Amino acid sequence: MRRLTKAILVSLIALSAQPALAQIAPLPGFPQDRYKDFKADPAVTYGTLPNGMRYAIKKWPTPKGEVAIRLRIAAGALNEEDNQSGLAHFLEHMAFNGSENVPESEFDKILAREGLAFGPDTNAYTSWDETVYQLDMPKAEKLELGLSMMRETAGRLTLNPEAIDRERGIIQSEERARENPGFRQFRAFAAQALDGTRIPSRFPIGDMKVVREAPRERFVDLYKRFYTPQRAFLVVVGDVDPTAAEALIQAQFGNWEQPKDAGKDPDLGTPKREPGSVKIFLEPQLATAVSLFNVKPYQAEPDTSANRREDLLLALAHRVVNTRLERLARREGSPITSASISSGAWFSAARIASIETTATSPAKWREALDIADGELRRALSFGFTADEFAVALADTREGYSRAAAQAGAARSADLVDSILGSFGSDEVLTTPADDLAWFEKVAGTLNPQAALAELKKAWGQDVPELFISTGEAIDGGEAAVQAAYQGVRAKPVTAPKAEAKAQWDYVNFGPKGTATESVLLADLGVTQMRFANQVRLTVKPTKFEEGRVRVQVSFGEGQLALPADQPGLLYAIDAAYIAGGLGKLDANALERALAGRSVGQGFFIGEDSFSFGSSTTAADLGLQLQVFAAFLTDPAWRPDGIARLKASKDAIYRQIDTTPGSVWGTQSDFVLFANNPRFAFPTAEQFDQLTLDKAKSVVDAARKNSAIEILIVGDTTVEAARDAVAATFGALPARAATPPALAEARKVQFPAGRGTTILNHKGRPDQSLAMVYWPMRDYGDGREARGIRILTAILQNRLTEVIREELGDTYSPGIDWAPSRVFPGYGRIGALAEVKPEDSDKVIAAMEAIAADLAAGKIDDDLFQRARRPLIADFDETTANNPWWVGALSQSSFDRERIVRIREGKDQYASTTLEDVKALAKRYLDPSKARLIKVLPTPAAKETKAP
Repeated sequence: MRRLTKAILVSLIALSAQPALAQIAPLPGFPQDRYKDFKADPAVTYGTLPNGMRYAIKKWPTPKGEVAIRLRIAAGALNEEDNQSGLAHFLEHMAFNGSENVPESEFDKILAREGLAFGPDTNAYTSWDETVYQLDMPKAEKLELGLSMMRETAGRLTLNPEAIDRERGIIQSEERARENPGFRQFRAFAAQALDGTRIPSRFPIGDMKVVREAPRERFVDLYKRFYTPQRAFLVVVGDVDPTAAEALIQAQFGNWEQPKDAGKDPDLGTPKREPGSVKIFLEPQLATAVSLFNVKPYQAEPDTSANRREDLLLALAHRVVNTRLERLARREGSPITSASISSGAWFSAARIASIETTATSPAKWREALDIADGELRRALSFGFTADEFAVALADTREGYSRAAAQAGAARSADLVDSILGSFGSDEVLTTPADDLAWFEKVAGTLNPQAALAELKKAWGQDVPELFISTGEAIDGGEAAVQAAYQGVRAKPVTAPKAEAKAQWDYVNFGPKGTATESVLLADLGVTQMRFANQVRLTVKPTKFEEGRVRVQVSFGEGQLALPADQPGLLYAIDAAYIAGGLGKLDANALERALAGRSVGQGFFIGEDSFSFGSSTTAADLGLQLQVFAAFLTDPAWRPDGIARLKASKDAIYRQIDTTPGSVWGTQSDFVLFANNPRFAFPTAEQFDQLTLDKAKSVVDAARKNSAIEILIVGDTTVEAARDAVAATFGALPARAATPPALAEARKVQFPAGRGTTILNHKGRPDQSLAMVYWPMRDYGDGREARGIRILTAILQNRLTEVIREELGDTYSPGIDWAPSRVFPGYGRIGALAEVKPEDSDKVIAAMEAIAADLAAGKIDDDLFQRARRPLIADFDETTANNPWWVGALSQSSFDRERIVRIREGKDQYASTTLEDVKALAKRYLDPSKARLIKVLPTPAAKETKAP
């Protein structure tokens, strides 16, 4: 939630629910020193060095042998002067570009030699109020190295002028990559909602003129004034001894001096409130969205039980209103495709309550406004029914209970971020068990009336302000919208209607089935069974996620079963299947019937199967399987889901070509599968031809007789998994024993020969993607494919060193490694970079030159080891992870090569030699087979003169 530089690219709602910050610089000591209503997690050791730097340490065994480190500097874009706009973020980049003891370009190399890859294991981010550096180390015994690298960031950066100059182009590339319609929409919203505060003028990416021209002195000024011990908070979580870790922290950071002229926080301003005001933002590349919001000046609140109770009541009110909004959005014929309500603090500048609706088309903005205003006033006028509140409370209780039961499932990286977030929010870090106990203590005081009171407090008495982002100009402009708004507010609203009780009634699927075969793969801790009706079950009990059980049920042939002449049918299936509910329960009734239970209704369409998937608990494992069995045997196929998809057409086709990334996201498979129509994104006309009947026919054929494979991974037993399946899927009529071969559908190819593909986008004219792809083999038993994975890691390192560091042409060059597990003989290797259009040919030439060097054997042992070691270390971490096991075991009942890949995976990396990789580079990085791809701005239309 607090990584706002990422969240702003997702939605306004996510941003309007940020946690409160008392101020930018942290208050003295720790939250638990000030707030006594809660007991801090006793497993965390807190301390403060004589220089004022604070730290926290927690011993945690998961993943085994690893440690996560975070260094938070309580300063960000808000601390910049006007002529420093963007330099807080720039400083974050410079932390990896030279310090007193680590030369420029050596930071990543040092860590890679210890098994850390940049991005997954080492990274950083800058927000308005903080800059955070991250290290996730696969070897806890290397904690001292990790701390020493953090110490370089803290006070020892050299900020070499030449290094700064080399990084300027990279920052500008990042700005280009992140600029999109959603970002522009957020800027416009912030300008209205937060006018009068410092926030709209201090976006972390900054002013590109400053980025291009700022002299070293401005960097040094910001660094010296704000990278100080008293603004720093270091957190260490992992398989370490806290006492030893504390001594290392003291040794590394004890000599960091607090400057006498340390920087002070600026005045963040006060929002200019304009009740009832209207603002229109025209953005042709986005769906039309309506936002009603109320802004209040920020006031810090202590972390007390009373305040947490008020926050909980407001969250319950939001849950009820969001349920109402979701039901309105998913009903057939609705003028909106989505809606939500939220509220929260934006740093220490403002608190905003907002409700948003997304219209099905620009012409529906009035109806979207009507729903937003009407549902808000309905809630504020009449509150919530007892049944609505009971469902919200039950789901909330389940969330607290699940968090407590699954506390042991957390990984060190999750916990370190939780400690960091609590400190930044000035909240006492409590344990999930204590949170549950607190909830049960206050639960008796929670009621609809109290929730309504908190909702009213959040919205106040003022008429909400209105922000409309529209894809087309509104006739009459803001005056017309203002008149419509006044008319909408004049409409009376009625009290919500009570809903009928709903009961889960899918409990009997026939006589319990019997497992007729059972094989234990002892070295993997995996048991595979076959039931008399041919249903397959694979179980792997683990303690990787305490209290959590992951379930996947696969059937049918997924995308392989889709007609090649109906592109987009998978979107229709995905939208319609679960949304249609069950024969006895529609989607609304399902929510009520399953309230308070740890079950999900996930569904996804894979390349070779349809799958249900969710996480649950041991207690609800049987119910989870009942839910999936009910959707397999009695889907209702109501039209709500497909109608909602069709209503989203305007939003979909406005956005598919707005950036190079959106174009490539919809066209990549079509291009790289040699224009195979099976992988085409539907045209607008083809989208119109999607129907519920077409979706239903494909899934019905699969669900009635296809082979079924069930995976159960997590905190359960083989016996419990077997019994739950026996009572559900094992009780069904006999099925096909194995999936069909579908040999023809599996025949695909990479584009033949060397060639160039040019695609066009309609975004900023200075944005483009440059790519080179080469064909490779399928996954097979994994040995050669994993050798190629090492090769692509080498390619990634060289792309970073040459295209990012030497040429300074791109923020984040990347690679693609995609050996197919479904299509025999198919796979691909890719090099990708966001660049200026005029540089695309130069960058592609550089990519090919790098590939040519690798193919010629120009790979030394250091480059090889820096690529291989992180992959070996990552294999240990990922295999101690239930989601990895679900993915690795998927289809293993029918494809034994998947078991080989699991067994030999680490050895396949460890036994691959430098000479092996050189041979693979020579074989696969063949320029005669390369596909050069550019996504360029759409050429401007040429004006023609009249004769």
